[in-house]
Amino acid sequence: MKIYIHEKDKHPLSFTIPNSLLFNNFTKKLIVYAIKSNTSAVPEMDYKLLVLAIDSFKTYIKKYGHFDLVDIESSDGTCIKINI
Repeated sequence: MKIYIHEKDKHPLSFTIPNSLLFNNFTKKLIVYAIKSNTSAVPEMDYKLLVLAIDSFKTYIKKYGHFDLVDIESSDGTCIKINI
């Protein structure tokens, strides 16, 4: 995953996070725990549903290649882009 942040009149920031770190079993369990403990407005998240979603991401990337998950450009020139 690559995260790009570019603000007007500032140096652009770029972060790279390996997809293997994002899609491993420990991260899946950590995400479910964080959602369950920090939010009460979100319905109960099932671990199997999260595993299915992450595995679908992995299959999509293998079949079609990487894609832009978020691409935001504001009127003041700030640009945020997340590529998986």
